[in-house]
Amino acid sequence: MYFVKITHKRDPDNSFPLHSAVWTNDYRQLEENIRFDTEAVDPRGRSPLHLAVSLGHLESVRVLLRHGAQVTKENAKNWTGKTTH
Repeated sequence: MYFVKITHKRDPDNSFPLHSAVWTNDYRQLEENIRFDTEAVDPRGRSPLHLAVSLGHLESVRVLLRHGAQVTKENAKNWTGKTTH
C-alpha cells in the first residue's frame, strides 16, 4: 500500500487526511487512507464520522463504520454519530 496525499483548501497542510476525503465525499480516497486514526478530531472537535454524518455523506459514513469508527464518540458539542445534525 502507498500513501496518497489529499489536499483540500480546508486542510492545506494535510493534517487531517480522513476529514479532507470526507469533506469532498471522496470515499475511494478515504478507503485508501483509512490507516489514519478514524477517531482523530479536527480543530472543531469533529471526528471523520461526525463530519460525514453532518454533511450527509453516506458513502463516507459506510467506509468509516466498516473500519471501526465509533458511533458513540462525542464531538466538541457532545453529539455522537447518532445525534449529529
